Amino acid sequence: MVRKYIKTPLVEAVFEFAPLDAKLNEAAVKRLDSQFQSEYSGSRDEVPCSPLVITGYKDGKPVLGSPPEPFFRYRRWNSAGSRLIQFSKDLCAFNALKPYTHFEEYLPAMERFFQAFVKESNAQKTLFLGQRYINRIALPSRDEPASDYFRFFPKLDELSKPDHCPFSLNIQVDALPGEKQGCVMLTLVFHGFEESRPVYILDLYAQTSNSPPIAFDWDSVSKWQKRAHIPIENAFNSALTKKGQEFLGLEE
Repeated sequence: MVRKYIKTPLVEAVFEFAPLDAKLNEAAVKRLDSQFQSEYSGSRDEVPCSPLVITGYKDGKPVLGSPPEPFFRYRRWNSAGSRLIQFSKDLCAFNALKPYTHFEEYLPAMERFFQAFVKESNAQKTLFLGQRYINRIALPSRDEPASDYFRFFPKLDELSKPDHCPFSLNIQVDALPGEKQGCVMLTLVFHGFEESRPVYILDLYAQTSNSPPIAFDWDSVSKWQKRAHIPIENAFNSALTKKGQEFLGLEE
């Protein structure tokens, strides 16, 4: 069941499509830039990358290949700063920033960019798919314990720590139970104070296990993204207590 919140804490959603065999040369980068120049005419940058190369998996462990030549990851924002596309030899990603609307509304723009990337990179195999939601939640007061708002929270009584203190807690649950198509990871981090209000980052991330591998085409990758969206929503709702849901304005 989809639940809506009046005070949505979402600050960014990221949809990742990582190819295993992309070939993206300088000419292809120029063509991609040309196709999306008007739609993404805001800020732009190029981040140098030199990652490990994973050629496949054996016994559930990644098989590393020879280190590649350094390359760039290209990032292009729209003029409003509410959308971002990223592309490189190892990643095709679509970022939706504030004001976030709804997952389904971004699919057409996501598909246009993905199809253009596939055409230019000739990628056919998927290394991994990811879907990430970053939420920033400023609680009403430092006098109230965060455990009143979050269902999972570190118990630090034995260490005599105050309630709002530096920590990062991560738990993992199945994303698509029984189908071995990935998992959902929840991370809760104390982010400091905004005036007198304690701020927490609730980060939810789903990623494929690639066992079995997923073809790098829109029908296959969008099917996973749509299905992964549901357990992420369930994980977000499950991370909040009733008081937390009421604080964010849950609409029944």
